[in-house]
Amino acid sequence: MRRTATRLVAAAVTLAGALGADRCTPRTAGPGTSGTPTLYPVTINRNSQASPVDTRLSIANGDTVVWVAYAANHPLKITFNHALYPAIANGEPPFEGGTSGADQGYSNAGGTIYSPAVNPKLKDVFQNNPGVTVLYYIYDQRVDGVAKDGRIIIMK
Repeated sequence: MRRTATRLVAAAVTLAGALGADRCTPRTAGPGTSGTPTLYPVTINRNSQASPVDTRLSIANGDTVVWVAYAANHPLKITFNHALYPAIANGEPPFEGGTSGADQGYSNAGGTIYSPAVNPKLKDVFQNNPGVTVLYYIYDQRVDGVAKDGRIIIMK
């Protein structure tokens, strides 16, 4: 356990140095927030449990996520099943580059996955539905073949 914690700290320090520590510091996104995109780190333990469990992203900022497996070189896969997209999102995936009505997924044998920015097409969902302030996207996270559900929350 101590070795895993040491590796996670080392990975966080390396990531912070490479990207600039201010980009790795999570901010609370919320209605009306705009500014610089934030990279939100999510660690996945050996049981495929995410920490934090819920990751809140701001559509106004174009935030992104980096998922990191508990140790280097442990295959990691993230899959957003289109059947679980919020109904109000009209089939739009959570991140840029996806196809409407199709699954969106990422994998990396090295255990680190960077998402694209939040899908800008989701701005239309918020604009056309004034009472909607958040969209919940459930995803499957799989490390070393062990799967669990995770969730991102996209905020207006």
